[in-house]
Amino acid sequence: MAPGVFCADYRGLIAITVRDRFPVPTVDELLDELHGATVFSKIDLRVGYHQIRVAPKDIHKTDFRTVDGHFEFLVMPFGLTNAPSTFQCLSGVASVDYHGHVISASGVSSDPHKLQAVADWPTSVSFTSLRAFLGLMRYYQKFVRHYASIAVSPTDLLKSKNFLGTLVAATALAKLKEAMIYLPVLRLQDFSLPFDVTTDASQMAIGAVPSQ
Repeated sequence: MAPGVFCADYRGLIAITVRDRFPVPTVDELLDELHGATVFSKIDLRVGYHQIRVAPKDIHKTDFRTVDGHFEFLVMPFGLTNAPSTFQCLSGVASVDYHGHVISASGVSSDPHKLQAVADWPTSVSFTSLRAFLGLMRYYQKFVRHYASIAVSPTDLLKSKNFLGTLVAATALAKLKEAMIYLPVLRLQDFSLPFDVTTDASQMAIGAVPSQ
């Protein structure tokens, strides 16, 4: 049986709390802010809600009553409206893995464990496996040159009402795997410098790439 999570009823406190507005940024937004960094840190605590001390002036606001008496939290409890925003650490390292990316002063590369999963992907083709592989491919599309052209054939196969594990499907999957195995390291963008935008189009796809 899984352990329970203790939660006091803070609806009254929540009703008069001014909410912090710190939406969780996307992975790409975070990567865009890393130019010039050479040392990286991250944190992933197991019990986040009980890791951060409550400011002494606010401890009384966490009070709750039980049959055993009146209590107050000294650490951030579960149930407070601003708790997720407050709890936003491998520390001081030259590279760090983050949501399928490896970040270092050299730039951003794909997680080698993910690339191994690509290499080990089953060769038998089904609708489900091809759709799952396209989902993984889409996450790393910024690393893949001519991604739109490579992905158009398998994407069309998924749209077919009569999808079969044919040679065409197997060939499409093989091309996707080949494109994913050797991915480049992307340099971190420097927003103090100008960008060049390169565009191209064909009968199958259109694309645009900002570069420096």
